[in-house]
Amino acid sequence: MSSTKLSSNYQIVVPKDVRKKLKLVKGQLLYVKSIDDNSVSFTTKSPVDVYYGLLRSELDKDAVRYQKQLRKDRTLPSL
Repeated sequence: MSSTKLSSNYQIVVPKDVRKKLKLVKGQLLYVKSIDDNSVSFTTKSPVDVYYGLLRSELDKDAVRYQKQLRKDRTLPSL
């Protein structure tokens, strides 16, 4: 386990061994989640990407049927 300090500007440096293991690059966006009062989790995937992947897998199963239903539900205004 590596350790790091919180700077006066509330910044941390990700230790080199962790950067290598996670293949992090300069300027990469990291997402931080509070686990409990003493723990945090970092990830490189946005929560939107995670949930989109779950939704997409559900839609792919019935994508054609879903698309047909959307088209059927569209109604044109009467003139």
